[in-house]
Formats: sequence, structure tokens, C-alpha cells
Amino acid sequence: MPKSRNRGGAKEHRAKVKKRNARVLSEKNAFRKEYTRMMEQKIEEMKAQGQSEESSSEDSSQSA
Repeated sequence: MPKSRNRGGAKEHRAKVKKRNARVLSEKNAFRKEYTRMMEQKIEEMKAQGQSEESSSEDSSQSA
């Protein structure tokens, strides 16, 4: 077996995998937080739009 295959071994491989898994988990959590923030912002926009539509429909019904 070539020498390059023996460098590091199982111990280093486990360390790399552990580091990779931690990075993937942190990226997943960051994405989840960003998605939640965006959805909350969109819901707030929809609520504001709904309230403005209600007030404009009330104004038009009162004038009729």
C-alpha cells in the first residue's frame, strides 16, 4: 500500500468527519433561522396588506 494512504489513518478520518458533521449542522441551523426570519417577515407583510385592504373596503362601503 502506498505511504500516502497510511497518513492520518482512522483517527484523523474520524476527526475530519466530526468536523464536517458539525459544519453541516451549523449550516443547516443557520439556514433554518434565516428561513424562519423570512417567513415571519412575509407574514407580517401579508398582515399589514390585509389590514390596509380591510380599511380601504370599509371606507368604500361607508361612502356607498
